[in-house]
Amino acid sequence: MADTTVLLGGNPVKLVDNGDGTFSLGAIPLSTGAATSAKQDTLIGHVDGLETALTTLNAKDFATQTTLAEVLAKIITAPATEAKQDTLIAKDFATQTTLAAVLAKIISAPATEAKQDTLIAKDFATQTTLAAILAKIIAAPATEATLASVQATLAQGGIPATTLETTHQNAATTNGNGTAATVSGYGPIAFQATGTFDGATITYKGSVDGTNYEALPGTSAVTTTGISKFDVSGYKSVLAVISGAGASTSLTVKSLAVGVARPLSSDVITVGKAADNAAASGNPVLLAGRYSTTPATRDNGDAVTLETDATGSLLTKLTGSIPSGTATIGSVLRPYLEEYIINDPSPAKVTVINGATYNSADKNVAGYGYVSAGFYLTSNTAGNVTLRIIHKMPASWANDATTVAAGVREARVEAKQIRSSICRFDIQNSSGADIEVTKLGYFAQ
Repeated sequence: MADTTVLLGGNPVKLVDNGDGTFSLGAIPLSTGAATSAKQDTLIGHVDGLETALTTLNAKDFATQTTLAEVLAKIITAPATEAKQDTLIAKDFATQTTLAAVLAKIISAPATEAKQDTLIAKDFATQTTLAAILAKIIAAPATEATLASVQATLAQGGIPATTLETTHQNAATTNGNGTAATVSGYGPIAFQATGTFDGATITYKGSVDGTNYEALPGTSAVTTTGISKFDVSGYKSVLAVISGAGASTSLTVKSLAVGVARPLSSDVITVGKAADNAAASGNPVLLAGRYSTTPATRDNGDAVTLETDATGSLLTKLTGSIPSGTATIGSVLRPYLEEYIINDPSPAKVTVINGATYNSADKNVAGYGYVSAGFYLTSNTAGNVTLRIIHKMPASWANDATTVAAGVREARVEAKQIRSSICRFDIQNSSGADIEVTKLGYFAQ
């Protein structure tokens, strides 16, 4: 058969005879607008461009759902609304004009790094130093109210808040009293007169009632310039009176008074003696002394305190001797001091071994002129035993002593003139055997 053409989808299609009873499809013409190789190449170019762009986008760190959720969580519960933005618009925020005005007020040499370094080098207060200062402030610091209270108390106690300055006469040309100064609570006052007298006299006067004035004690009338001083304690007011003014008199008189401190009534304690043989009341002045077992040594010229014994009796010391003759001196009451150092069973007896010495504690016998001491043993001595009264001298010890021989149980020693305020007593055992001392005592008078 020969080649033939058929319609396919309304388009003619050529069938080519293969000669063996079969046909081959011939070239099919493209419809208008169909894709061509050139157009496909163009499309490939566009696809490659898109692929490049997508690769670039893929490299970007775009927000993910997770990051967007985190951002959303940070947004305030009540997000900005149009109403709120209108409110902000109505605020008087700084504008370029106001900022420029602020900038104009900044100093011409603003802070620099160098200036800041200088400030850093300064020894400014730190928290530690401020805490130290705070620790020194009293718990209840002064306030205006407390200061006012102090001022009121001072005024009540008679201390004026300030000195008192008064101009009594100011270029006065005629006779007159001038201006009075109220000086209650003041003491010293000084008047100063200046100007021209021309025969005038200034008389400084004071008044207790504020009405009747008298010349102040001393040189109260002056006729020349100068300063005059007075004591106006007890006066209510003072004047500088001009008399005898002349044609050219022109005088100025000023004064300065100084306040006098006096205690508050609550600080004043009335003292005085109580009536004889009556109960002491109020705050009488009483004569008293001091008791001390070991009084201090006094130096020549020292002030001393009256001393008493343990009962409060005043210690006295008689010196010298009673003159001979028939004159009657009378009885003299003198305090005495008596003490047992050992008095078995309390204080208990003491054993003094052979060759040893027993020493008592120091005893205060200040003010006494005579001391005696004695001991008693449990049995007779086998040999010599010595009892001593030892006086504490400024640089050494001296003693009065008595020694008893064998066959004696007691001994006594006297010191008729005490040479110091401190004594002690000892027993020296050289008897050849131990001894027991049951009693050791002394008596001072």
